[in-house]
Amino acid sequence: MESGVLFINGHLGRLVLSHVLKDSDLDIKLIVLNHPNKRSRNFHSEVEQVVSSSKEKIPITEWGNNDFIEHHELLAQCSFGISALFGHLIPESVLNRLSKGIINLHPSLLPLGKGADPVPWAIISSEKQGATIHLVSDELDGGAILSQKEIQSNLGMNAGEIYELCIASLFTQLQDLLHPWLEGDILPGTQSRISKSVRKSNELDSLRTLHASEVSTFSSFIRRLQALTYSDGRLPFFRDEVGNLWEIDIKLHRIENEKGRTREREI
Repeated sequence: MESGVLFINGHLGRLVLSHVLKDSDLDIKLIVLNHPNKRSRNFHSEVEQVVSSSKEKIPITEWGNNDFIEHHELLAQCSFGISALFGHLIPESVLNRLSKGIINLHPSLLPLGKGADPVPWAIISSEKQGATIHLVSDELDGGAILSQKEIQSNLGMNAGEIYELCIASLFTQLQDLLHPWLEGDILPGTQSRISKSVRKSNELDSLRTLHASEVSTFSSFIRRLQALTYSDGRLPFFRDEVGNLWEIDIKLHRIENEKGRTREREI
């Protein structure tokens, strides 16, 4: 039986937690939640509910507080870790305690989309979408790749819709690779060194409000709107000439493909 630690956040974190708790070959020693300002208000209670329903007594702690430090002895009992949308760099002092390492579930086609908000940035940059599971290293989202799938998307899909597809792909990939990886049957592949900047979580904030004086191509305008439309209901804004703030909710429906073929318009 392999013992592990989970570093989790969001819907994907709950899926991963539920999955590994049902696996009789895995023994989860510790659950680490990300910082409260990086997660939803109810996430801690949701995790507690999942753990209580499994009848497992597993400590739940938060990143960066004294409680986590007190649980360091539990890390010494673990051979592996899983990070799902955790949002924090895990230092070498933690990585070195786990003999098999930590795998990270990241919603982009690495090395594209390193850092925060990879889905909207890929829409803005007209890049491929994807989902990657890789080993955690001292470089942000730079570790060796274990599994990767491209996500088919188009301009009619907003960031929220693409993100949900990425989450589903990551969970499926994890189910397929977790035990083969633990058993040493998957050889990691080195990431190509494409020169791309690493995005920070606050970089999209300045793009969320469009202003009347802005000048842009129509393609860039549409992509920006789609990139800032999220599955949690958040939408982009427009500030008009007199200062009114408008929420923008759009939906594109393709009626002709790149070969000139048409189809019925969606209603």
